[in-house]
Amino acid sequence: VYSVELRAGDETLGTQEIEILPDPRVETTDDEYAEQYEFLIEINEAIDEAHSAVNTIRDVRSQIDAALRRAKDAGLDDGLTEPADAIKKTIGEIENEILQTKSKSSQDPLNFPVKLNDKIAALVYQVDSDYPVTEQSRDVYEHLRGLLDGQLDHLDDVLANEVPAFNALVAEANVPAVVLEEPEKQ
Repeated sequence: VYSVELRAGDETLGTQEIEILPDPRVETTDDEYAEQYEFLIEINEAIDEAHSAVNTIRDVRSQIDAALRRAKDAGLDDGLTEPADAIKKTIGEIENEILQTKSKSSQDPLNFPVKLNDKIAALVYQVDSDYPVTEQSRDVYEHLRGLLDGQLDHLDDVLANEVPAFNALVAEANVPAVVLEEPEKQ
């Protein structure tokens, strides 16, 4: 139920309540609409988790690159490059399963397959309608959610084990936070 006002300039010409009713040709119940809404929330949360994971991956990669630059500038990069590259390779593979990183233009989805985030997002268009949620939509979501959870678990493992091990190597190498270039002597 909405309240509608008709105004002309500063003057209110009338107010009336209106009720929006469902299309009488559609037999979807209020409970089915509520189920659909909850399912859409679930889909959107999965998409948020996927994008959050990609943001974390990109942040970790950036921090590893910065640490390697400082180590190299200080001449302390021995023993750090290989574990850094291994972490970046692993998180890059996870990122590439969650998100199509090669897609840069509107034509690229024709050339590169869509990944988990796009597949999950596509369910929104199937589910958000005047009809009840189908069992097929739920099955597809559960399959895709399982694949996403596998990637998120893999990322959590890397963040819990490999990143702290790399941090320990950086600390052991005593990589400075700031490396100053020596001024040129004239």
